[in-house]
Amino acid sequence: MKVVEPYQMLGEIAPDLAAALGVDTVSLCGTGTMFGYPQAAFKAWRLADSTPVMVPVDFNTVYEANGELRQWPRTIDACRRAP
Repeated sequence: MKVVEPYQMLGEIAPDLAAALGVDTVSLCGTGTMFGYPQAAFKAWRLADSTPVMVPVDFNTVYEANGELRQWPRTIDACRRAP
């Protein structure tokens, strides 16, 4: 499963699945995520229940001791606001 919107953990729906479910709409997603990084390349990652998925390469996370999932930008520059 390819996660195309990590903020909501929305997965890509393949055309054959959409046809099997009778879906008659298409996604109009852009090239970036709600976090602001591109969906150009993907890497392997696992959900909390160990389900394997593919996420954008800039989806950087760590699980805290209390079980919360934290995400951070790839570079500090991504956090800086324009003057």
